[in-house]
Amino acid sequence: MKMMHCRLLQWRFANAKAEAVSKNKLSIFEVEFMGAWARISELQGKVARRRVQLEKEKLKIKLNSVLSSQMRGLESWGQLESKHAVALDSTVVCTQAAICKLPLTNGAKAHDTTLLITELVAVAREEHALLQECLELLGRVSALQTIVALEINELVNDIIVSYRRGHSALALPPPPDLTYRRRR
Repeated sequence: MKMMHCRLLQWRFANAKAEAVSKNKLSIFEVEFMGAWARISELQGKVARRRVQLEKEKLKIKLNSVLSSQMRGLESWGQLESKHAVALDSTVVCTQAAICKLPLTNGAKAHDTTLLITELVAVAREEHALLQECLELLGRVSALQTIVALEINELVNDIIVSYRRGHSALALPPPPDLTYRRRR
């Protein structure tokens, strides 16, 4: 009986030792697993932040290209408008000079010429008014593009904020429950 009792104690000791080794290995595995899970989560967060940053940079590049193309047009418009104003003024001066030099021998012909020149001046003034309106419309288009660019920037910032609020863990599932369960 004593031998059986000793044998039972030996088996209990061996089982306890095996269980202790198993628990020790399990706790080491849990620590390593949680560390790996944390590193993966951190890397995924970095990747997501870089993607958001990349998208923001792409939108900035698009915005700059749109604005720079419009700015070139508006800058050249100023030169074109000043050239047009100079040409219009010289046309008016030449027209007035031509009217003053017309011979009055044939009254009807001079009168017809005066009417044509008056119409030409009216057309030139109308053209000048239309060019002013065109400049005004280009200014509005530029303002609208600026507003759109600001809205895009706000949208990107909203995306970043919502990402940081709702996706801080990158939708990574929680770590599994690794608590030790004894077999019966």
